[in-house]
Amino acid sequence: ILIWQGRHRDQEGGSPKLTPERDLRAVTVLIYSERIKVEDTATWLSMHCTVLNTSLMRDEDGIKTGASKFQVRLKKDAEGNYHHLPSLIQLGPIRGYVFYNGQPKECRKFGSLDHIAANCELEICRHCKSKEHGSKDCQLPKKCNLCGAESHRFRDCPHSQRVAEVSISTLSKEELPPLSRIVD
Repeated sequence: ILIWQGRHRDQEGGSPKLTPERDLRAVTVLIYSERIKVEDTATWLSMHCTVLNTSLMRDEDGIKTGASKFQVRLKKDAEGNYHHLPSLIQLGPIRGYVFYNGQPKECRKFGSLDHIAANCELEICRHCKSKEHGSKDCQLPKKCNLCGAESHRFRDCPHSQRVAEVSISTLSKEELPPLSRIVD
């Protein structure tokens, strides 16, 4: 076994493997849009890892920086190896970037560890991950970036905190539930 940036790489040149004591990670997600709520980012992350806690990052004046910090536990794949998080997050039209210590450099287009996006010559469909066509030519139905359902897009996702806030703000005062029920 060879040591590679704090991770193990097996002799056959397989994918990097995290040691068991390194499954906890402090993850930073940069999304420069107020349209994406931190709860939605946590929901997206929970498809790839277990989110333990979250916090918004602010500068010295208390202004949001566009960054959120998450403490996560990486999930294991079928072979018992820890699964690395994608380095790119896209919720609707908004893109963001995922960073953490020990994250392998990968192609942001389709996740290959063999090269980075700047050197990528492949055209990959963002919807179905096909190498046969680009996203504009994809014939498959579009899926929600947050929950993966084909019945709606992110802007209408029932799991989205943004959608929940819009729904509550459009209710009349008579339709609003008591404040104690919202806080619980």
